[in-house]
Amino acid sequence: MLIQDGAKLVMDADDILRELNPAHQTAETRRTVQRIAPTNDTEAHILRTLMAEPLHVDELCRACQLSIQEVHAALTLMELKGLVYQTAPMTYHVSG
Repeated sequence: MLIQDGAKLVMDADDILRELNPAHQTAETRRTVQRIAPTNDTEAHILRTLMAEPLHVDELCRACQLSIQEVHAALTLMELKGLVYQTAPMTYHVSG
């Protein structure tokens, strides 16, 4: 039943990292994960803002006029979904 629900085999820590961190994923996995759409207006707004260039979290907050808490929460979930990735500490870009 777990396999039918999409469970994956974990042989080592890299298997977990590939699932949680887009930087550890292969190009094929990124293409598959990238099909996930933003699930709310905050995610969609952040994605539109990041399309032009990578931004630091502070710049992203100012550009989107969102609180640091909202941006961090959204970026964490978006990174797990493979929608964004970090190009430098606290600097994000759209995956793809």
